[in-house]
Amino acid sequence: MIKVNAELQKKDIQPAVDLDAAKSIAVTYIGIVTYRDMAGCLGWLEKDIGFEEIIALRADSRGWEAYNCASAEWGSKPLVAFTDPKESSTGKSVLLALYAIASGKKPEDMQVADITDPDVVDYVKNFQSLIDHCMVGTNAMLTKVHQGPRFGHFFLMPEDNLIHIKEGSVRVYVGGKKVRPLPLMLSL
Repeated sequence: MIKVNAELQKKDIQPAVDLDAAKSIAVTYIGIVTYRDMAGCLGWLEKDIGFEEIIALRADSRGWEAYNCASAEWGSKPLVAFTDPKESSTGKSVLLALYAIASGKKPEDMQVADITDPDVVDYVKNFQSLIDHCMVGTNAMLTKVHQGPRFGHFFLMPEDNLIHIKEGSVRVYVGGKKVRPLPLMLSL
């Protein structure tokens, strides 16, 4: 809605959406998608895997080598990918979630002071420094998920994408052609 209004404003056209009066009718949950064996190696099923676990894994100089269950094909460095917040609503949602986690508040309760708090800013910058691949959009990232763990291990994306990946109903680019790949066994 914000982007639509901004584009119209560039053309000196009145906004299409009254943002102050608009009400949300749906929520899209953002999750951390990873390969099932990687999630299991981190203890998934017995415990939830979240931002803190990824940060700790990346902070450990041994990376995956700290886990006996890790596969050598993963390499030692855990790879993180998410979509560009300037281009992607998912990327914006991830940033908002990071600010909320760091401030200890719900997104709707945050104030400017929370977002500019040096500890909050440091937390967000620390997480951003962990990002190996920043994709333009979710479709490009879905393609990378299907290319296997050589590109990434943790992908931040809407949970409905996980469902499509598991069903095999997503379309990705392979050899420059849009195809429907086989379903993957991933975890959220």
